[in-house]
Amino acid sequence: MKTYSDLAAFLHEFGVLSSIGSVLGWDEQVMLPPAGTEYRSEQAALLSRLMHERIVDPRTREMIEDVEAADLDEDQRVVVREVRRDFDRSVKMPTALVVELSKTTVLSQSAWVEARAAKDFKAFAPWLEKTMALKREQAACYGSESGDPYDALLDLFEPGETTESLRPVFASLTPQLVALLNKVKGSSRRAPTEVLHRHFPIEPQRHMTLSIAKAIGFDSNAGRLDVSVHPFCSGIAPGDTRITTRYSESDFTGALLGTLHETGHAMYEQGLPKSTWSGTALAEAASLGIHESQSRMWENQVGRGRSFWTHFWPAMCDAFGVSDIPLDQWLFAINAIEPSFIRT
Repeated sequence: MKTYSDLAAFLHEFGVLSSIGSVLGWDEQVMLPPAGTEYRSEQAALLSRLMHERIVDPRTREMIEDVEAADLDEDQRVVVREVRRDFDRSVKMPTALVVELSKTTVLSQSAWVEARAAKDFKAFAPWLEKTMALKREQAACYGSESGDPYDALLDLFEPGETTESLRPVFASLTPQLVALLNKVKGSSRRAPTEVLHRHFPIEPQRHMTLSIAKAIGFDSNAGRLDVSVHPFCSGIAPGDTRITTRYSESDFTGALLGTLHETGHAMYEQGLPKSTWSGTALAEAASLGIHESQSRMWENQVGRGRSFWTHFWPAMCDAFGVSDIPLDQWLFAINAIEPSFIRT
């Protein structure tokens, strides 16, 4: 008979393997030379296969069943419940599909970076089509009670959520948001967005974005800030949470707001009890929605607010010589609403 301690040891080791995958993913987007992409895809695919084989092993099922029958406290029951969910879902996926998804993810990311730089969507389209086909296969393997394939994948990010329950939310928000946008578009007032597009040297941007991240709570002793094509946060392991941003000399707000967004993610990750509950669900985010609530709060509710900019405006003026810009103009500009295809 396996005990909870056996399961905890298994999950800790599995968490270490997962963290290795996170390091590979971070390195892929931050440090990897383009010529290393093909081999990186094989590394990622091999690791995914080994982890999948470990979780779907019949001995894992037996261990879960043994521990489910044991006398557990509330936290332990949560851990076991989530392991059971992961196992039941994983055994529905063929190993070959797991490997192909992992490899395609790496190769398509590299293709996207090249296509983005060349502004050539057609070059990326085949990779997008392949990825969508594989995700449809994954959804079909998982299945869902509703029969909606999207629900099968939605459950990975928002456990228990369904498209049926989300549709009324969007339906209630849509008319209000459309009315608000039309009101803004019809206004005779125009935000002075030109103040956002002066010359902002990169090095002062690097210094200021990191200092602001630390000022709002990012622990740089347990994390780092780097550059990538698309900003992201990776909660790799206890004491290791990494964020990225991107810089433009003609737009400091892109780097700053992107950093604030990822810092929100990072502070949530740094606040999780990863050392205490290593490898278990209690050391992971509750859901993507909770994660995004933190990042968007810091980016938008805080980072576009008067109090935030009143506090940091002297440093802005010292770093970039913008003291000739009235603070009210800057606030109006940074809160400008306009159509865009850019989702950051």
